[in-house]
Amino acid sequence: MNSWSSFRLVDTTAGFNILLFLSFFIFGFFGVPADMNRSSVILLVWAAMSAAISYFLLDAIDYFESFLPLPSKTNLFTLLLTLPWGPVISRIFVTLLVGDSIVRYRSIFLSVPVCAILLLLYQYLSGWIFIASKKKRRIWPILNEKDTAALKSELHSRELTKYFEWVNGATKPIPDLIVISRSGVRDFAANTELLSAHLNAVPLVDIRALMSNLSGKVDVETMDLWLYLQTATAQTGIARVYFQLKSVIEPFLGVLLALLLAPLFFFVAILVKISSPGPVIFKQVRTGFHGREFSLFKFRTMKLAPPNAPASWANSDSERITKIGTFLRKSHLDELPQLFNIAVGQLSFVGPRPERPEFYSLLKGPIPLFYLRTMVRPGVTGWAQVIGGYAGSVEESKEKLEYDLYYMQQMSPRLDVMVIIKTLFLFLSFRDEKAK
Repeated sequence: MNSWSSFRLVDTTAGFNILLFLSFFIFGFFGVPADMNRSSVILLVWAAMSAAISYFLLDAIDYFESFLPLPSKTNLFTLLLTLPWGPVISRIFVTLLVGDSIVRYRSIFLSVPVCAILLLLYQYLSGWIFIASKKKRRIWPILNEKDTAALKSELHSRELTKYFEWVNGATKPIPDLIVISRSGVRDFAANTELLSAHLNAVPLVDIRALMSNLSGKVDVETMDLWLYLQTATAQTGIARVYFQLKSVIEPFLGVLLALLLAPLFFFVAILVKISSPGPVIFKQVRTGFHGREFSLFKFRTMKLAPPNAPASWANSDSERITKIGTFLRKSHLDELPQLFNIAVGQLSFVGPRPERPEFYSLLKGPIPLFYLRTMVRPGVTGWAQVIGGYAGSVEESKEKLEYDLYYMQQMSPRLDVMVIIKTLFLFLSFRDEKAK
């Protein structure tokens, strides 16, 4: 079955590649040192390689959103973080090939922001033209009434209904996307149109997989384990190597960042100390990888709780938050001490947020699958945090689990990069993610 991600509401890939190549060639031309011969052939090779590698990396992290007519807010950050790798890798290759450095690194990094803005403007222009044309993509749903209504409701909630029209059959006009259910598509003889559509490269997708990708979470009420595993990201050799390296490199990065940020640690510690009586570092027991408990470190943002105070949800202690604590939470500087948790291997940079043991005891009754979150190493940030915020009730904890299950299903370098980019966007927007 073709992946739903092969469907794009606005396909900008061809123009994107051309603009990427031209941008690198032009910037590369002016980036050649004045005393070096400007070999157009070498520059063409360098620009073509740079564009190909950059596009491959962007496509690998699912940059080209399928169901959105316009780029998302985080696209510029994604471009700025991804685009430099193409020209840098190409420069190293060309240097080894011809023996000379063709384009200066300074020129590459100065040109990347300009190139990113041009590419983003091109995507916006393509999206606006699509919207202005009032052109619609055709969906053929082979579903029961309940699933069809659920799909229409999901598209409506995301204000996407106006970009689609519903057709019945694979004949002209040929649908752009076919949505099916496992229970409704079984007989080869009765579904020859589907096989024909598959051979003609029309994307086919299961309704539950599509709903999961649209919402970014797994509906535990409707998703079964067969489909969950069937639509999971393949754990290829590259992915396995990535996760093995991640467990080795992250502790080293935790130590390195802690040393580099030592002055900031000292400054924040002084602010916390003068804000209210109590320790600078707040230590709290959390349930981690495979259910093992550990102490999570944070800068204290609240006044001290009364002795033996019961555990409470993250958003129910607002009156105890200090003024400095409000700043630390919104800037996420209160999370800095968790670099020490990363250094000793208790946390990853990206993963499900660890919960307190009291909440696990509270939630294992109404949410039997909540323990599944501990099957992967917890993280400082995670998919559930950047998409849904922190949970403040049993119902929100169930939704949090659905986001975490989606992360576990789609675990890959691509998704980790997406989470980090969205986290940086939250950090720069100065928004408290604890508020849903």
